[in-house]
Amino acid sequence: MNSLFQQIVFIDDDEATNFLNRIITNSLKITNQVVLFDNPKEAISHLKQQLPNGPELLFLDINMPEMDGWEFLKYFEEIQQQQQVPTKLFLLTTSNSQRDMIKSRYHSLVNEFIQKPLSRRHIKDILAKHYSLNYQNYDFTNQNFAN
Repeated sequence: MNSLFQQIVFIDDDEATNFLNRIITNSLKITNQVVLFDNPKEAISHLKQQLPNGPELLFLDINMPEMDGWEFLKYFEEIQQQQQVPTKLFLLTTSNSQRDMIKSRYHSLVNEFIQKPLSRRHIKDILAKHYSLNYQNYDFTNQNFAN
């Protein structure tokens, strides 16, 4: 399949959230592969094994028990430096923490801070904002952009 992205990764300790994220992403038909992790340490191992390749998009939950999103970012910084094509990273959270929102704006690896739940609209907005793709002209059944 010829999709916009080869791989999109979700890291969230909540299995139901990961399940919904997969359904939403697959419904848009923008990637060949959706990879889900409920443990950030497993995600780090997976990302290291893929080097120098990596996912084009990564969605990261901030609040997780074993390792929070901020700690994950410390490890991911080293991974990102070895990737041929940098991953665009989006933080997902149910928190309304102003501290997290402000911290995300100043973190060099974070492209955007998104309130959960992730929706089709969020992903379409990401396509428009970060990839300059006009999703209104996108045929999500045939994966073709109109110019």
